[in-house]
Amino acid sequence: MKEKYCLRNWSEYNQGLKQRVSLTFWISEEALSHWLVTEKSGKNLVKNFERTLLHSTQKVNLCFIRLMLKRLAVS
Repeated sequence: MKEKYCLRNWSEYNQGLKQRVSLTFWISEEALSHWLVTEKSGKNLVKNFERTLLHSTQKVNLCFIRLMLKRLAVS
């Protein structure tokens, strides 16, 4: 039978949960240059922004899918 654990230090537990779900994004200069408004690219700004945003979100989604698959493989 599994023993019951009594949690005593709630502030440390909550801090650990916050750190566990922290996520940092590093955006390359190249990606930022596609998002910045310039006089020359004003016409194609929406297309460039949408394409860059779509590409970035696909990469993030792929990372989460890989993490879920790894987690399932370990279980």
